[in-house]
Amino acid sequence: MSWYDVDRQGLAKLMANKDRSFILYEVGCQNAWDEDGVTRVDILLEPVPGKPQARFTVTDDAPEGFRSLTHAWTLFAESYKKGTPTKRGFMNLGEKLALALAVEAHIITTTGGVRFHPDESRSTLRKKREAGSEVSMLLKLTRAQVAEIEAAARLVIPPANIVTTFNGQTLTAPAPLTSFAAALKTQKADDEGNMAPTTRNTVIEVFEPLTDGGGWIYELGIPVVRTGDTWSVNIHQKVPLNMNRDNVTPAYLRRVRTLLLNHMADQLTSEEASESWVKEATASKDVETSAYSTVMNKRFGENRVMFDPSDPEAGMSAVARGYTLVTGNQLSGGERDNMRRFRADGKDPFQPAGRVWVPSWRVPHWLGSCFPRGMGSRPKQETAPRSPNPASRSSTSTLGDARVPHI
Repeated sequence: MSWYDVDRQGLAKLMANKDRSFILYEVGCQNAWDEDGVTRVDILLEPVPGKPQARFTVTDDAPEGFRSLTHAWTLFAESYKKGTPTKRGFMNLGEKLALALAVEAHIITTTGGVRFHPDESRSTLRKKREAGSEVSMLLKLTRAQVAEIEAAARLVIPPANIVTTFNGQTLTAPAPLTSFAAALKTQKADDEGNMAPTTRNTVIEVFEPLTDGGGWIYELGIPVVRTGDTWSVNIHQKVPLNMNRDNVTPAYLRRVRTLLLNHMADQLTSEEASESWVKEATASKDVETSAYSTVMNKRFGENRVMFDPSDPEAGMSAVARGYTLVTGNQLSGGERDNMRRFRADGKDPFQPAGRVWVPSWRVPHWLGSCFPRGMGSRPKQETAPRSPNPASRSSTSTLGDARVPHI
């Protein structure tokens, strides 16, 4: 007897507020796409008239079908995918979560079949398939939840070598804006089968967001984390996700955003250059000089100088000649650290105002009111010594501290 029993109804209640798109992603796409030799996956979602139910059916043509039919009802069974970073799944959990929401279901594959009955029992089927598998579930779904799944289908990026249809419509992958190789953390089983972090080179594709709401992080074509960034990235290996498969660590997100900026900075608009994800990337120690400078060009303009406290009037002089004066509080701590790092390497993205050729003494006095106290003070003017002769004083009049001859 096993240590654990699972209350299926209790599990269903825990998922009451979970977005039903996971049914499409984990049962419809992930399980089928991961099978070796698969070339076609067909997904149907058919609402039941008059009831808050829908039948969800996935059929594929993988030559071997289910590796082990017992995995259909065994939570966290050992998965062959654990040792392969280019396979999406490894928990053996997704279809069990979907079954918790089902009224009844059946699975037919190359090794046999199983039916899950409404009374919580299951029975073996004598049917077999020559190739591939069929997974069919009658799910408790409201019409709004059906719409969630239909909307989710518009987000997937199917593999180029697998024809994927949803309700009879072939899903097509958009053309990437660019792609590049980079080292990213992933997960892989060690010799004892324990999932362990590792870093490996992988391909990263960049796409325009497929729907409103900004970009996503994709794991091999499946959207897993909404970032809201300017673009989406499709990572061609396992993404180290949390248990709910809907988030990554802040360090991983920062790494992905920095790689994205390093390759796409020149495509940003001036408004996008001030977005929070861009500022996070320009504060990263992995940001490249060219990407950093490009962002600052878009944010502050190419003619910019950094306020120099050792020569405050130089900043006013630069402004008078059309430069943008940038103060330290306009950059984050990480951005200032990178500025100093690049400056030490001879690639200064912000020259101090005091080093710019503009002479500081030619600043109009009226600019002083535009700057903090002391920066715009009018230089003292030399005055002639006061004459003891009243007659000689009558030939001049005073204007402030200066003495101006009458004309």
